[in-house]
Amino acid sequence: MNVMNNTGEKPYVPTASGAIVMSLGIFLNGAVAAFPLLNRSANLLSGGLFLVWLWIAVLLAKPALARRFGAAHVQHPLQSFAIGTWVAGTSVCAVVILKKLPEWEWIAAFLVAVGFALWLFYLGVCARNFHAIFSTELKRNVDGVILLSTVSTQSLVILMKTQHFLRVPNGILITLLLLGGGFYVLCFSLILIRYRNVSSWNLADDWKNTNCILHGAMSITGLAGVVSGVVEGRVLFAIWLWVLSWFVIVETIEISRALLRIRGMGWTAAIGTYHVSQWSRIFTFGMLYAFTLNFNPVDAVDGIPLLSLIREGILAYGSWIVLLLILNEGLLMLKKTWSDQISRSAGRRQSLVPFPERKKGNHQIF
Repeated sequence: MNVMNNTGEKPYVPTASGAIVMSLGIFLNGAVAAFPLLNRSANLLSGGLFLVWLWIAVLLAKPALARRFGAAHVQHPLQSFAIGTWVAGTSVCAVVILKKLPEWEWIAAFLVAVGFALWLFYLGVCARNFHAIFSTELKRNVDGVILLSTVSTQSLVILMKTQHFLRVPNGILITLLLLGGGFYVLCFSLILIRYRNVSSWNLADDWKNTNCILHGAMSITGLAGVVSGVVEGRVLFAIWLWVLSWFVIVETIEISRALLRIRGMGWTAAIGTYHVSQWSRIFTFGMLYAFTLNFNPVDAVDGIPLLSLIREGILAYGSWIVLLLILNEGLLMLKKTWSDQISRSAGRRQSLVPFPERKKGNHQIF
């Protein structure tokens, strides 16, 4: 949902734009190692990621100058869950800099502080939003965006374990992991209730892009468990199996949805149009790859060769899928930006055309 500014001329950047940084960051933290050419430029790309974060942060804060920050990003109880992309994007960007650009320590420290402050603010937003969901009819409209409550919290666990400025006790990491897990259980239940009655919704129109976070939120939970070192191997194994199961379920639904939309709308309108929520899919694919890269299920459960085969398949082809998705989404974004620019230019030219003089006897109103 775009929010118009007070002149009614141009929409503010969508609240979920932080997902762009999330997706690019998780690629640089994991899948980029599979591409030697890109990996050699990882430092340069990491610096570019920070510039992207800074650019998006400025655009997201812009409504504050018009005193419309609340209306643009906070007011709507479902849309404002997307503020979680700010937290996760900041955390992922900080982790990238800590790993790839250690000489940028002061920037990393700044991002750590911003990420924690954003998370505290976001907790208040989530508390208000969940209250609104349970006390109104909003529960009939929930989708995967509410799972950003889990994603943001678990991203903070990874950041807290990666940073070296503060000593964070394991008790705090465990508390955050449990809080993120609690958010997941709550959100999963709400989404299940929302979609349980198949006859009450239409797959082509009512299934949302953000529902892919059903598996992405658990992928980042598993990765947080691995990085923190406080989660036992068999628990991580159970999380990995859950992720794989829901990955298959959700992406099967997505393929079916895409076919329905193509049949009814054509290729371009169905799958060739940019929307910021599509970055969430890239993030979830990248997070599955990162979780699988850092966790070997055979170490947790011996004697299951199929698991090794699945893991090898994810590591062999997952990086390519993530890269292709990023390139495709980047091209769609450029296409939309170019189209919007042309439309605005045409609108400005139209506004400069004077009203034609009214001829005698001509009562047509222009």
